[in-house]
Amino acid sequence: MPRTTDPLTRPVPPERLHYETGMLLDAEDFQDEQTYHRGRLARMAAYLHGYGTVAGLEVQWLPALEALTSPPRPAREEQLVVTPGLALDRLGRFIEVRRPLCLRLAVWFEQQAEDPAGRDRLSNAYHAAASGFPDGVWADVFIAYAPCLHGTRPAFVSGNLDKLDGVAPSRVRDGSLLSLVLREEEDPRIPRRPFPDLSGLSDPEERRRRFVEFKLREAWLEDALWESGGDRLSHLPEHTQDQDGTELFLARIVIPARPGPPVVRDMTRDVEVFNELRLFSFSTAELAWLAGHTR
Repeated sequence: MPRTTDPLTRPVPPERLHYETGMLLDAEDFQDEQTYHRGRLARMAAYLHGYGTVAGLEVQWLPALEALTSPPRPAREEQLVVTPGLALDRLGRFIEVRRPLCLRLAVWFEQQAEDPAGRDRLSNAYHAAASGFPDGVWADVFIAYAPCLHGTRPAFVSGNLDKLDGVAPSRVRDGSLLSLVLREEEDPRIPRRPFPDLSGLSDPEERRRRFVEFKLREAWLEDALWESGGDRLSHLPEHTQDQDGTELFLARIVIPARPGPPVVRDMTRDVEVFNELRLFSFSTAELAWLAGHTR
């Protein structure tokens, strides 16, 4: 399915339509009405719940398995799998995964190793053991919201007016896009909440006062959300320059390898996955349970 541009990725505030009897409407009007309601819901979700994993979306490494006849078992290539789940991105959009997403890790690594530029990236992404991670090739798993067009129906021809079979997509499916990003930085960052550090404040009233100051002066994120030109999202510390800022961090994986050049995989060790580094979005019931209210 072809992807389309989401109007919520523009910083222009949506406007509600105003109707009058006899007013002529076109497709843009109905799109604007959808954008308004989607934008209000997304803004509320982003500010009240924050971006992060709501449920599921665990990144799992599945090693390759050879086929067996007794007991019967089909062969399986090495995979990274993201389990079904739900997340909120920075714009408050839902990323819903209903079926497991799969990335063929061995094929991906071979493709990197066969390309000269890819070999350089693998070498740069090799890190000695540090910051709680083992040595190997470090890569981060991201997921992003991806609206996809489908369900074509007859429509007025647009563009090439010589066409006789005018059709257009009639539905937009809220899809997702999975990516695996090599971390070539010396000390690649992981996600952090933009909240103030309260660790040195033991008095509850002082902690509350500091957080109220944050709410009044720093919690409005719109000025920092968009780049100075106002046409694209700013990058978070965990993003690379090749990303567009909408991607949501899920996990860091460490692929065992021997340093190069060229970098060669070490097949005697397992790939390690660090899911706990991501940000989570907790419901009110979950927060109450964490606070000790068990009923």
